[in-house]
Amino acid sequence: TYSDRGKGCAGVVSPLVCDLDWVSPLQDGHIIVWGKVGLSGPQTITATVVAGPGEANPADNTATFVLQPTVSSTDGGGASPVPSPKPVTPPFIVGGVTIGSILHAVPPTWSATPSRVRYQWQLCSDAGCKLIVGATALKLKLKPGYAGKRVRIVATATIAGKTVTSVSKKITAKRKA
Repeated sequence: TYSDRGKGCAGVVSPLVCDLDWVSPLQDGHIIVWGKVGLSGPQTITATVVAGPGEANPADNTATFVLQPTVSSTDGGGASPVPSPKPVTPPFIVGGVTIGSILHAVPPTWSATPSRVRYQWQLCSDAGCKLIVGATALKLKLKPGYAGKRVRIVATATIAGKTVTSVSKKITAKRKA
């Protein structure tokens, strides 16, 4: 197991208990679990994150997943190919929509851990979307020129040498009332 914050995980078999010490819902935390899967069939693992001070919702701190053994191909040629990496949930935008507000993007989740993720905000109209030059962070200040246009963020990840893209929904920037 590995933890980017907190004490990490303890336990050899289910249940696995992890202390990641998440600081904010806008900050990312990871649990990576690895090991051999028994040849006799799938293994079910339950991981529970220990709630810390200020925990918003301790009821959502448990995840259960199933590790599947490698499946042989029908031609006897060995293991089946690894599925292509893909986005699991798209990035989403939080914050006020009026000019002068700062938008924050919550990063997407992926089917595997990316080695690199790049972000690019775009300004969209009926004619299409264009890059906002220099807007490559997870936050964006809404400028007067954005009024009446839609904004989105595009996340591009490198996973196992492949490029995978995930796009947020568009939000419309509005003038102050």
